Amino acid sequence: MHRFQTQFGHYGNNLTVMNCEFANHSQGGIWIQGNATQIVIDNNRVKASKTAGIWLDNCKTAAAVIRNNTITENGTAGDDTTTGLKINASSDVNVYNNTISNNKQHGINISTGSVATVSENTIQSNGLIGVCIGSNSNVQIQTLLTSLLVTDTLIAPSFAGLALSPVTWIPFPTMP
Repeated sequence: MHRFQTQFGHYGNNLTVMNCEFANHSQGGIWIQGNATQIVIDNNRVKASKTAGIWLDNCKTAAAVIRNNTITENGTAGDDTTTGLKINASSDVNVYNNTISNNKQHGINISTGSVATVSENTIQSNGLIGVCIGSNSNVQIQTLLTSLLVTDTLIAPSFAGLALSPVTWIPFPTMP
């Protein structure tokens, strides 16, 4: 496992971040932005970043895979970026087999026109919401809307397990 003391931010194509440890960053641990495509973020540990542990920002045709990561204790900034995994204005994002816990606000925050599939993750003990889907996102939870699928995912203790903005809140019961 490689250890990094600075954030990873990149614009480009065919990006792979694998087998690394990111800790104690002044912004995001892994921050990819600006129409980057063919992204693989696999088997990393991302901990104690000021904003998001992993942040995809404006990757319109990302074709991204985020898998097998441990994302924990991120978010000291105190705003909506203080989350384990933030997907903003990005599409074709597949998130699976991650452990996302103890982040300041949300485990996963999907916002502003993003398209993602979330499955087989363990999301627990985040400060506010396990999975937050913001307004102006063209999203779907199974058959309700159209672009986000959450399946086989454990969402455990937080204020709300799954939140859809602006009007629908679906809290999950506390899991043993």
